[in-house]
Amino acid sequence: MIRRSALGSVLAFTCILASPGEARQVTRGPYLQSATSTSIHVRFRTLLPYVGRVDYGLSPAALTSSKIESSSKAEHDLLLDNLTPGTRYFYRIGSTNQVFAGGDEAHSFVTPPPTGTTTPTRAWILGDCGTANADARRVRDAYYAFTGQRRTDLWLLLGDNAYTTGLDSEYQSSLFENMYEAMLIQSAVWPTYGNHDGYSADALTQTGPYFNIFTLPTNGEAGGLPSGTEAYFSHDFGDVHFICLDSFQSDRSPTGPMATWLQNDLAQNHARFTIVRWHHPPYTKGTHDSDVEFELYEMRSTFNPILEAGGVDVVLCGHSHGYERTALIDSHYALSTTFSPTNVVQPGLGTTGGMPYRKSSVLPVAHSGTIYVVCGCSGKIGVGTYDHPAMVQSMMMFGSLVLDVNGDQLDLRFIDDFGATIDHFTLLKGGQSPVDISHAPLALGETWKYYDLPNPPIGDWTAANYDDSSWSSGHAPLGYGETFIATQTTFGPDPLAKPITTWFRKSITLSEALTDVDSLRLMVNFDDGFVAYLDGVEIARFGFPAGHAITPSTPAFLHEGGLAQAVDVSAHRASFTAGSHQLAIELHQNLPSSSDLVFDLGIEFDRFQAFLPPCALGDYPNPLLHVNDSSGGLAHSVDVLSAANFTLALDSPTGTPTPFILLAELGPTVHPPGFSTLPNLCVLPQYIVIDSIGTGLAALLPATPAPWQVTFPPLGSPLEFTLQALFIEPFLGFKTSNAVHVRGF
Repeated sequence: MIRRSALGSVLAFTCILASPGEARQVTRGPYLQSATSTSIHVRFRTLLPYVGRVDYGLSPAALTSSKIESSSKAEHDLLLDNLTPGTRYFYRIGSTNQVFAGGDEAHSFVTPPPTGTTTPTRAWILGDCGTANADARRVRDAYYAFTGQRRTDLWLLLGDNAYTTGLDSEYQSSLFENMYEAMLIQSAVWPTYGNHDGYSADALTQTGPYFNIFTLPTNGEAGGLPSGTEAYFSHDFGDVHFICLDSFQSDRSPTGPMATWLQNDLAQNHARFTIVRWHHPPYTKGTHDSDVEFELYEMRSTFNPILEAGGVDVVLCGHSHGYERTALIDSHYALSTTFSPTNVVQPGLGTTGGMPYRKSSVLPVAHSGTIYVVCGCSGKIGVGTYDHPAMVQSMMMFGSLVLDVNGDQLDLRFIDDFGATIDHFTLLKGGQSPVDISHAPLALGETWKYYDLPNPPIGDWTAANYDDSSWSSGHAPLGYGETFIATQTTFGPDPLAKPITTWFRKSITLSEALTDVDSLRLMVNFDDGFVAYLDGVEIARFGFPAGHAITPSTPAFLHEGGLAQAVDVSAHRASFTAGSHQLAIELHQNLPSSSDLVFDLGIEFDRFQAFLPPCALGDYPNPLLHVNDSSGGLAHSVDVLSAANFTLALDSPTGTPTPFILLAELGPTVHPPGFSTLPNLCVLPQYIVIDSIGTGLAALLPATPAPWQVTFPPLGSPLEFTLQALFIEPFLGFKTSNAVHVRGF
């Protein structure tokens, strides 16, 4: 039903009144390229040479502006410029005397906002989607159903955009014909150069179908530093900086042009979020192995240090045909066997319902942690061990990524080919990073009851009072066909007629309630899919469409065991009360003839303590310190334009003059003039005194006690710091105000 609904929405979306000229003449497109806040490229191909024309305007009935080519050609690329940022335009394509397509609601685009502007942004991300088959279309339709009426602001391809050798004819079927037409006419697509794209193209000379088909920025016209090549480049969308690298043919050496350009681009980047993509992933144990393949190794050893020094937030790759992703990690550039907890900046799944990943600065900060994501499964999947120790999620499943950025929050979702959200993490900017205190009330490798006869168990086998005394038992991992199995299951009397489903039960006793934990997850090692129940109520499933009924004969999506995978169950933490509980698991195979079966399960939870300096919370209940009329407060950020004045105000807590000292936690960037290194009067060393009564800050602050207000002249860019006032109460000691975080750009 999901697929039929999605397909219906696509058909409705693309249903336009085509003229006879379009049917005869347009063989590709239109499609949108290199969108900036004031320009966009409209491309299309015609059967015969024409002088191409694009008419555009603010409504389908008022296409008052035009761009016309100077000569006749079949490959058309027209630049619409002098556009207004954040504005919807409608357009049509044709020749000087004929309309081919458009002039309706469907053919429209919205220009990006100006660089640095904070605006809700959605990007759709596809990896290795160039198969031109039913699998890719199913992934496409699932996203269309998921996003609904929510506009896709831009979409990114992670390479291998056309199988098998990146021929022009293969691009036709993998992108332009019965594939992504609905998206191409409304949102600019930003590709990445993969190895299959490169089999018929050359990055050094920028020739071949890939470079002929796409129009990409080389001179910094879409934001970022000019790269001089379409093989790698950067572009902005609002307050997000995107970087695209070439992991296949461009020089990957530490002193090569691409590495040098990347360092310089990151040095001048002050975006709130920075996202980098290339094709060959630095970490994977899917259909490729990052320990042994030289492109993957070189990208990790050469470029990861540059990215992490530049404060990059997320790295997106394809190539390996599954889904894998890390927590917030840093400084791991060697083989997977050397990965350790010291490389984890913040553990866990980063879920909104649990504990999101957090960076205290809204500006890029060196080695503050990066999340690496592999999504090479938008057109094909394949077998691998899926056990890289850096990964907190690893699975063999079709799907695509949905990126949402809104202010200081970034959300990335992995959506499967049925539209279900299989993985989701949140990254927040601003405030203080948490300290993780983890516990495991149920460890992996415990003893489980199991039942694997061909006929399913009779009665409610998930109930706490169910009699499982006749079931077998053994230490996990349980199963067969793998060297790490601790207990071999019998899989019925006839090895050639193994059941699809095996059932597992375990009684557990929680010494404390988990109802107030910050993050709760199952750690499950499984092959191929499972449904988990607590006291007879489903709490998790994997390998099945959400909401679909499951019977003992229902096959699961293909998934390889070997690595315990975290499955978030924070939404069910209220059920994990202190006392006895019954866990019940049904494990499903992809096929009865499957050569292996794996099961093990543990429970982990986190309680986080806020990493807050003693001064930051403030002793007074009301905000006393204000920047640009802000109310301040913990983790409250204020953006200050470098070209504008900014006002700092301080109220007295009692309404009477009170001696005070102004403290600042300095950020990683340039600070306003007048900051000094006077003796530290706060507890933590990251605070320094920048003013006391009548002194400091280049005499810009008032020489009188609070309340006061002062307006600073325009400050240099960038800057970042946290301000707080320390009041001296006679005979009572010190009390602190609220804190405000100031960021300039």
